[in-house]
Amino acid sequence: MRFFSSTKTLPSYSAFVPIHLTPVTPPQSDSFCAMCILPPRPPSGALRSGSPFVFDYANVVQTPCGHMFHWTCLSIAVAFHNSCPECLQILYLDAESPRSSSFDEMRVLCAEIEELRKRHPPVEQHPEWKLALIVRRAQIFRREHEEQSEASRFHEELLRAEVDDRREKRLQKLAGGGTKRKKRDVLLKPWRSVKSAWAWGIAKMKKR
Repeated sequence: MRFFSSTKTLPSYSAFVPIHLTPVTPPQSDSFCAMCILPPRPPSGALRSGSPFVFDYANVVQTPCGHMFHWTCLSIAVAFHNSCPECLQILYLDAESPRSSSFDEMRVLCAEIEELRKRHPPVEQHPEWKLALIVRRAQIFRREHEEQSEASRFHEELLRAEVDDRREKRLQKLAGGGTKRKKRDVLLKPWRSVKSAWAWGIAKMKKR
């Protein structure tokens, strides 16, 4: 099961478990992505090495070991090895898994309903109140479905990237002589010797 909220969770990949990541707003100085050393959106539009992070809540995440990366950079790295690219600490699922924002909203909604029932018992029978409740529930469920669909698409892209990478390596291996064939030396004889040997054999058979 995947969780989505103000925290981000990498999808499970191969034998690796989801990793609880926290979106952060890094300080404007001395903060770099150790993977690419580039900001999410450079102010000048030019990708310069050593540029500081630009404030981007959706792009910068922090691992449990405290290092900050671009979401895209880290997701690609963890897809192949479940360790922090900077300190190589193994990244496991946090003991306290993040809950989805939809779950939190539904819990708040249920608390509000219970409070209304205590204060005004007949209010839940009102048709407008019921309609508002149905609409709000539908909005929550739709948002949760969109989050899950986005995670599924991301996971599919990772799988497709790995398949393409393996296919490319296989083609390079085949093109570079990966399949070895046994070589046999063939002794070539002049046609005269072959012809004379053939004539000699026929003459010998006739004598018999």
